[in-house]
Amino acid sequence: MTKALLPPILIKKLSFLMEVSLETLKNLAFPGVNPENIATLAKTSRSTVLQHDSIVAKCHFTADNESLAEKIRTIQESDFKSIFLQPNQSTYHCQNEKFGISYWPEAERISPDKLTKGLWSQIGSLLAKLHSIPIKDSKLRFRAELFSNFSQVNEKIANCFNQCSVSSKHRKHLEKINQAWISILTHKNFHKVVKDIRLRPKVWSHGDFHLGQIVFVQEQGKDSVRFIDFDTICHSIPEWDLARPAALFAAGVLPAHLWQSFIESYAGHKFIYNFNEKELWSNLDIPAKVMIVNLATIAVNRARLADENLEDSELQLIETCKAISHGC
Repeated sequence: MTKALLPPILIKKLSFLMEVSLETLKNLAFPGVNPENIATLAKTSRSTVLQHDSIVAKCHFTADNESLAEKIRTIQESDFKSIFLQPNQSTYHCQNEKFGISYWPEAERISPDKLTKGLWSQIGSLLAKLHSIPIKDSKLRFRAELFSNFSQVNEKIANCFNQCSVSSKHRKHLEKINQAWISILTHKNFHKVVKDIRLRPKVWSHGDFHLGQIVFVQEQGKDSVRFIDFDTICHSIPEWDLARPAALFAAGVLPAHLWQSFIESYAGHKFIYNFNEKELWSNLDIPAKVMIVNLATIAVNRARLADENLEDSELQLIETCKAISHGC
């Protein structure tokens, strides 16, 4: 029999997930409340998000509770209060050391009709503020998972290939994605760039920056933006946060005027990262290409599971993968 490759603590937590039901989670998050009155907002392998009235409860499964508690304390510091949505009082507690629950106020998500130049400018400013916060000594080391992106993308591609039959209409798209991935990993400058990334100064990073991680809050009678999903924050280089909008811009999915509004607002803030547009694109090259491959793989997997064709924006990502494999 093959030995388990997962760490014992993760096996324990995954075993717990297999046993716990959604109704049990609802009872733990909101004791005494009728489960029928509790909405399920999101459910993934690492968390389930529930809501009752104006309170949102996030059940965290795969991260250790000490780290999550420290991250809660971090975003409540004064430097972070205007950047992250703030949790409710007494927000964090453990449930039998198997998972934790954090509590948050209800907040409005960004809808497509609100993606204006002004909003992109606000988002650029918000990200720059996060990157400009000085890194101080903390109880826990917020280690940068700089290269977890590579292993995650590699795993996603492999899993998608395994699930996609040779006769599948999506197979040709996967082959283009894989060629782009091989091109990135075998580029003559790859190891030099990776070494440079490792040696560069780090900043506070969101760790999973995209529009789904931004909400509106009322501030002095107007909408202001805040980050959510605090549990991914780490010390990293700015480009891993910038990679997603840069990838969408490079693929033609994010219009040039919106990208320009975002990056000009971001560049207007002076901090440890000495912004220079030419240097920015040089440093962004690998992170943005990795993100393009990542997003394209996610798109193919979505279409495969739904038995649908790719949408136009997703096809643009595939074509960009083709360009990457050709050395563009």
